[in-house]
Amino acid sequence: MRGATEPKKKAPQTTLTLLAAYEVVVVNPQRPRCQRMFAWYRCVRCWAAVRFDDHRGMLPQLVHLLPSGLRGTLVRTKATGAGKKRGQLDIIVGREVYICEPKWLSEGWALWK
Repeated sequence: MRGATEPKKKAPQTTLTLLAAYEVVVVNPQRPRCQRMFAWYRCVRCWAAVRFDDHRGMLPQLVHLLPSGLRGTLVRTKATGAGKKRGQLDIIVGREVYICEPKWLSEGWALWK
């Protein structure tokens, strides 16, 4: 069909309302631990601007909670060729980054430890 355009495929956007709801889940001790951990992970992904497939390189030993916030290094291996270097991407999520729950970062980190 001439003149018809196909819709562009875009990554789903996380709204601020959804992000605020995730923060509330993280700090709610009455919610199941797995839900709180998942909500924390989603908040970190959003605030660190992590792409869809970057989570595969989030190694626990390379992520640390410091007084300034969460710092980590995402590691990606190259799929082609022997001896290729691993790609690295630093992520930072400051402690002052929140919508409604200022303790979401530290409380969520405690769940993962």
